[in-house]
Amino acid sequence: MNYILFLLVFIGLISCARNTHVETTPNPPNEESLNISAKRLPPKEVQPVVINKVSYSATMNEVIATDVVSKNILWQKEIYSVTYEKNLERDVQDVFIDSLFIRDGALAIRNESKQFYFLNLETQEVTQRN
Repeated sequence: MNYILFLLVFIGLISCARNTHVETTPNPPNEESLNISAKRLPPKEVQPVVINKVSYSATMNEVIATDVVSKNILWQKEIYSVTYEKNLERDVQDVFIDSLFIRDGALAIRNESKQFYFLNLETQEVTQRN
């Protein structure tokens, strides 16, 4: 009998020693905290394109033209709109511009969904191409 009691105490001590880190939560979990949230990786850094002393940079879905000398923003243009579903987390639905380059005299823009847009830098007209 003493052998069994000793064995149970020994096993209990070993299991306590292995589990030294115990997390505590200040509040009991609720339905909202039990939802697993999908987080996206940070967007790819997009290098600006400089033409005739104007730098063209990208935000999520906009192109910003900035004077290289004065650093003043000349204009901003939304390239495409992003539609969000109400029941999904917003950040996983974001669609960021992932590259800018010049093609056929226009600013070519590609986003994470591999959609291509072309911005006429004189008229600021946007066209989409596949």
